[in-house]
Amino acid sequence: MLVIKFINKRIKENTILAKTITKLADLLKKDETLELSLIRDSGSVEIVSGNLSSNTSDNNDIVVELTIKKSILLKEEDLADKQKLDKLVKEIVHFYEQSADIEELKYLPINYR
Repeated sequence: MLVIKFINKRIKENTILAKTITKLADLLKKDETLELSLIRDSGSVEIVSGNLSSNTSDNNDIVVELTIKKSILLKEEDLADKQKLDKLVKEIVHFYEQSADIEELKYLPINYR
């Protein structure tokens, strides 16, 4: 499961940010192995891949969740700079690809190669 969360108090009024989030979700939806959901509230938008209820189990299975948190700060005035916006999207997509490889056990740390 991957969660990308955008936090901004004026997220609804900021059309550039709203379009960027939509385009990013569309870009990630091209990976047909993922189920993506968009969760919105007044101050944030989350793009969630995977099943949110996967951590519940009816039999006594053990569920272990591993989380990596990476925060990227972008100033609101930087949204008008296409280069900075492209850099943000590329960084998010790269992080997604790396985490997908880890989740699918395709990634091996250098000391295990």
